[in-house]
Amino acid sequence: MACAAPLNRCATCETLGNEQKSKPGILLCMGCRKHFCSKHMIQHREHLADLLENGVVCERNALLEKISAPYDEQWSATIKVQLETINNWELDTIELIKQSAMRARKELHETASKEYENLSKQFSMLSNELNTLLENESYFENDICADIDCTLR
Repeated sequence: MACAAPLNRCATCETLGNEQKSKPGILLCMGCRKHFCSKHMIQHREHLADLLENGVVCERNALLEKISAPYDEQWSATIKVQLETINNWELDTIELIKQSAMRARKELHETASKEYENLSKQFSMLSNELNTLLENESYFENDICADIDCTLR
C-alpha cells in the first residue's frame, strides 16, 4: 500500500551527508520542528537531556551557590543585628516602664501623705475646737447642729 504523504527526511541523516542513505523523518520534534528517524530522535532527546542537565541545571546550581553563601552570611548578620535591636528595645522599654512605675508610686505616696496631713490638720483643728467648746462650756444648739449638720427635735 502506497502512502501519498510527502516524505520528510531525517535532519541528522541529511546533516551527516548521507542523503542516499538518509532515512525517513517519521518523528517530529515539537521544539525545533525537525523530523528525525527513530535512531536519531533518541540521540536528539539524549542531546537535549545533556544540555539541560549539564548546562542549565549546572548553571542554576552554580548561581544558587553564588547567591546562597553570601546571602546566608548576610541574612544571618542582618537577623543578628535586628534581634539585637529588638533585645535592646525590650530592655530600654522595660527600664522606662520601671522608671514610670517608680515615679507613679512616689507620686501616689506623696499625694497620699499630703492628703493624710491635710486630714490630720483638719481633724486636729476640729478636736481642738470641740475641746475648747467643752472646756468653756460655750456651745449652743446652733453650734452643735452646724458642726454635725443636724437638727434637734
